[in-house]
Amino acid sequence: MIKRVRVSGLGQPWVFTQLSEGPRAVLALHGTGASSHSFRPLAAQLQGRWALWAPDLPGHGASPLAPGFRPTRQALAASLGAALSALAIPWALALGHSAGAAVLLQHRLETPARDREPLPLGLLAPALLPLTGMQRWLFPAAAELLARYPSWLSRLVARATPERLARRLVADTGSTLPQAQLQGYADLLALPSHGEGALALMRHWDLRSLTSALRQVQDPLLILTGTEDRTYPRPPRAALAPYLPQAAWRSFPGLGHLLHEEAPAEVWAAIGEWFPGDALDGLTR
Repeated sequence: MIKRVRVSGLGQPWVFTQLSEGPRAVLALHGTGASSHSFRPLAAQLQGRWALWAPDLPGHGASPLAPGFRPTRQALAASLGAALSALAIPWALALGHSAGAAVLLQHRLETPARDREPLPLGLLAPALLPLTGMQRWLFPAAAELLARYPSWLSRLVARATPERLARRLVADTGSTLPQAQLQGYADLLALPSHGEGALALMRHWDLRSLTSALRQVQDPLLILTGTEDRTYPRPPRAALAPYLPQAAWRSFPGLGHLLHEEAPAEVWAAIGEWFPGDALDGLTR
């Protein structure tokens, strides 16, 4: 961590962490249950060339969930937009992982056209498709149950220990992480406020209105996925391609949902190889 900045977005606090230094800035949004620590391996690839800034989503990590704030996708995007305006950093690239990708796209959709200069977007294992079947009902119901009875979550973490639970949860994503990244998740699981924040996001998560709106996204897109992703095992390309015709796709054999933490050098190289022209000139140098 180089430095942290706390800003307010419509009354909701956001804590941004600058993880690397450089002349151009990258915005990176993590997914549910993670924090800015998710981008530490990627930031290590950028040091001296790019300044990577990653906020903790509301209720996650160092960003407290403001009283009365409901972390819907739309509310998160609106609050993020206000926070970014306060931060006033000119972004050259934006990344979004999993649920963070959906928040990023919603933010871009809500940015007024007069302020919406094209921004290259890298979407890492994006969560853009609504849950189907029983998952559609069980996902929010389980989150609601645990939110109503938070002592159950505390007992679960205490019984398994944060370290053991982190290993289990990461393994369920299909990814294999180094110990430093696993410890980051264990540290988060030891924070009751983090678990409550993740459950609040899960409880309010609904993608049904996003999919059809994706056609309005005009930014250049690169979508990166891992073949061993167990969090969203359904291949998204066929379903998403009609809505994001400008997107390029890159699949990484053997990587899971946390692909940017498993293979940061390969993921960053793929971003640098794809973006056309001089939009990201010098990206891989």
